[in-house]
Amino acid sequence: MKTDADNLSTLFDSNVTRGALKNLVTDRPAPITVALAQKADGDNLSTLFDSNVTRGALKNLVTDRPAPITVALAQKSDGDNLSTLFDSNVTRGALKNLITDKPAPITTALA
Repeated sequence: MKTDADNLSTLFDSNVTRGALKNLVTDRPAPITVALAQKADGDNLSTLFDSNVTRGALKNLVTDRPAPITVALAQKSDGDNLSTLFDSNVTRGALKNLITDKPAPITTALA
């Protein structure tokens, strides 16, 4: 009888079980996110550089969602002039391009 604990192979001196392979191909939340979701976000878990580290802050680190700054920027027009730098206009679109992960225009043109 096959079980999840069956050792199928080894990888870097670690056993690879049937259950571990199932977890790789099954779309479900990671155990750490499930455990964190069942507790209050405001609980103080520790301190780091004299600042409180809450459960909510840790949840934000391990869950995949856009940062608040990118969400706020996405709701405004890209052409708005926000400032000037060395006599050049700095638009919201230019700032978005600085903080979002996408290829630079020069590398896109070269590709």
